[in-house]
Amino acid sequence: SQGFLPGYNFPRLPLMAWIPARGGATANGKDDEGSMVSRPRFLALSEFGPRSLIYHQGRMYRVVRAKLNVGNADHVSGNSQLATITSLVCSQCGYGHLGEPGGGQPLVNRCENCDALLTEHDWVRELYRIETVETVAVERISINDEDRQRQGFELQTTYRFLPGPDGVIQQRKAEVRHDDEVLAELTYAPAARLWRINRGWRRRKDKEQLGFYINPITGQWSRKDEPGGSDDAAEPAEELLNKVPNQSIVPFVEDHRNVLILAPVKPLEAPAMATLQAALKRGIELVFQIEESELVAEPLPTQDDRKALLFYEAAEGGAGVLTRLAT
Repeated sequence: SQGFLPGYNFPRLPLMAWIPARGGATANGKDDEGSMVSRPRFLALSEFGPRSLIYHQGRMYRVVRAKLNVGNADHVSGNSQLATITSLVCSQCGYGHLGEPGGGQPLVNRCENCDALLTEHDWVRELYRIETVETVAVERISINDEDRQRQGFELQTTYRFLPGPDGVIQQRKAEVRHDDEVLAELTYAPAARLWRINRGWRRRKDKEQLGFYINPITGQWSRKDEPGGSDDAAEPAEELLNKVPNQSIVPFVEDHRNVLILAPVKPLEAPAMATLQAALKRGIELVFQIEESELVAEPLPTQDDRKALLFYEAAEGGAGVLTRLAT
């Protein structure tokens, strides 16, 4: 499990997907009882997303169910609902303001980071943390499936600076200068909370409609909102559970990282920001001699509206690169 011992780094638990048994025997003669496939959290949110396909040992499996952290609410009742979180994500800088699990809303009308006015469009409601998913084997997939896999999900990363031991938010600012001209501002935070949110299919018709439908008792993902839904037979479910209305949730995962944010002083076009992102990521990897997978660069606040760049270290425990950059 997740623990702490002095001098030891315990990695955060990855996300798991349960792959069912193939019905045969394994190499050492024992019955195959299925296996777990794990992925880092931020990657797994899309790879193990609702009704997506996983290729494992030459076969295809579809993610059909999420394991729910229902706790003691094991009884089936007509109004069973999962405890979700409501949040506001600033559309100017991508800063996240999260409420409490179970309905407490964030009581802010201005962004705590950039002081921009938060609008109705900044709400992301019904957030639910995903940890383990279950799959079923599929024999064949349609062209729709392949196309949807290619289109993928609309993911958004949001962050929040964490206070230090003294209760003060830890962040340091610096400027990128060329001669006397300030080109960009850097913000470094040694501790930040990152959420990656799965807002829904990229090719959904209504972009304002976020998330996916799930059965709040069984955790079964609904096919109702699936673009070009497949025609495979519906997975059998108990009669009583079928009567529970589906609930819409927005899956998310969270982690703690040190982050560096680069914001150009003058707004740049989207192609220029994308080029800058790739160039800086490549440059940092070469100068500090780190692997490509150890550093992640993402646009803020969204992929379509690039105002700043977020860099964070994906390596477990961090590589110390961003600290050196900031100092």
